Amino acid sequence: LQERNRWLRYFGQQKLFPAQDITDALLEPLEAQRHAAPTLAPHLARRLALAQPGMALIHSTLRPATQAKAEDLARNYVRRLTTLGISQAAVLVVNNKTHAVEAYVGSVDFQDSGSLGQVDGVRAVRSPGSTLKPLLYGLALDRGLLTPKTVLPDVPTNFQGFRPENFDKHCQGEVTMERALTYSLNIPAVRILSEVGVDNFTGTLRQAGFRQVAQDAPRLGLSTILGGCGATLEELTGLYAALANGGRFSPLALTSRGTSPPRPPSPKKRGEPTVVERVLSSGSPLFFGEGGRGGEVHRLGNYAYSYLLKL
Repeated sequence: LQERNRWLRYFGQQKLFPAQDITDALLEPLEAQRHAAPTLAPHLARRLALAQPGMALIHSTLRPATQAKAEDLARNYVRRLTTLGISQAAVLVVNNKTHAVEAYVGSVDFQDSGSLGQVDGVRAVRSPGSTLKPLLYGLALDRGLLTPKTVLPDVPTNFQGFRPENFDKHCQGEVTMERALTYSLNIPAVRILSEVGVDNFTGTLRQAGFRQVAQDAPRLGLSTILGGCGATLEELTGLYAALANGGRFSPLALTSRGTSPPRPPSPKKRGEPTVVERVLSSGSPLFFGEGGRGGEVHRLGNYAYSYLLKL
């Protein structure tokens, strides 16, 4: 209040405003309100500040409306699952055309120390569960080990001491590759990994930027395809963004200066259609889940194909 009045008197002395206006302004009550500072994307803000010390201004690729919506969705999702002991969630939204990150939610509440809200869930290493299965089937397709209609046995199997089970503890007998992927069956996936080779599979993940997999590669086995390895949400999102771009890899961009179109596939794979391309060009329908949601096959990296769900 004192500071306001000091400036008003100064304006009056300089005759910048009529004397009556200055008098009225001095008599007007001051209703000061404290406004909270913006808190969108605190994890990314801290990450960029640490990565670029001394920078007074950093332009991120975030879209404020998308960021706010992603934060609201994460909070509402966790609120519904509180009774199950779930207290945190992370969200990463990427523009598939530019690989620019448009929303970055590291946790639902940065200030909630009780549930470790300051831990960045986007970069935290967690089990990827079954999210790597599309990549595995893509590798098998590209190597000619199967086609979408190949019948696989979903029966109890002992893989040199490893006996995987499906999530529901049941087996479906003979299933096509399409069905095995659609229903995320574990036993067929382990069988395919044993044929593709763990080293070949983890090598693909290393090239896709999976750092924990690269570090643990010598110790990884068939359980890798069931989530028996470490991956981050950022790595998985980058992988699926590559699938959406026909396998064109490009690092996810966090700042406006880092955006660039995904790199084109290596020319080594151009030319005559592969066996997989011939099979898929025959017009046979591919379905995922109920309702006949179509899938497409896209190039991944220089040598793999994988299904991409049309969500």
